[in-house]
Amino acid sequence: MRLKDKVAIITGAGAGLGRASALLFAEEGAKVVIADRDPARASSVEHEITDRGGVALGLDVDVADEAQVRAMTDRTIAEYAKLDILFCNAGIGAPRSNFLDQTAADWRRVFDVNVIGMLLCIQQAVPHFRANGGGVILNCSSGAALVGIPGVPVYSATKGAINALTRALALDLGAENIRVNTLCPMGGMSANFMLPEGSPLVDETSLFESYTPADSPGPLARPTPPRLIDHARAALFLVSDDAAWVHGVALPTDGGASVRPMLDIERTIRAYENARFVQP
Repeated sequence: MRLKDKVAIITGAGAGLGRASALLFAEEGAKVVIADRDPARASSVEHEITDRGGVALGLDVDVADEAQVRAMTDRTIAEYAKLDILFCNAGIGAPRSNFLDQTAADWRRVFDVNVIGMLLCIQQAVPHFRANGGGVILNCSSGAALVGIPGVPVYSATKGAINALTRALALDLGAENIRVNTLCPMGGMSANFMLPEGSPLVDETSLFESYTPADSPGPLARPTPPRLIDHARAALFLVSDDAAWVHGVALPTDGGASVRPMLDIERTIRAYENARFVQP
């Protein structure tokens, strides 16, 4: 029960990593506020938790709307009298397309949710953390902030901004015992993230029916595929007191994808060994 008596808000918790984290945090004793702009999904996760004996509250929240974010935090305090954890997980992607075909409106939409929405949530949470004498902020970034991924420049740019925001806030808030960290997942994510909004929830296990270690996004050749729960467990660690001395980090959960070089070292060495140098 690593989160016993803690109150946590998780944005984008109606599906994907947010849902997996909400279920896990509740199992660990937290009272969880499930914030999602799809009220049916927020309610569904609330009932999943309460049916298992946990405490949860589902709220309809668009994080890009400042009034809705303020109402979310006010309702949390009204229900539970405090706030200990904010997991800023809500985010949207953008259709894969040629960079030259993307408009300024496309970029603004993704930045409004992924970056401005995160900032709005943090601004509303910090006064309550100060009242507690401390708190925890966890921001959801992506492996796309650490390595280049073709076709998603706007998404990658927002995730890079999140990493930078985390480092800056770690300096600004650390003296008040407010820890700020970022999770950078890659692999094992929900397929719904890349599907049109409102698509039926996809069972994550169906994504890897023929998985082999060669399918790993990184060099870690684990015999089982990456899952949402792998990232949720890392999130649990970062928001728990087990990570009390972890502050200002961007933690990749990517099977080592961010450390794999693009250069084929072995091929390069063979080319050097087989080279025939022309004498001047």
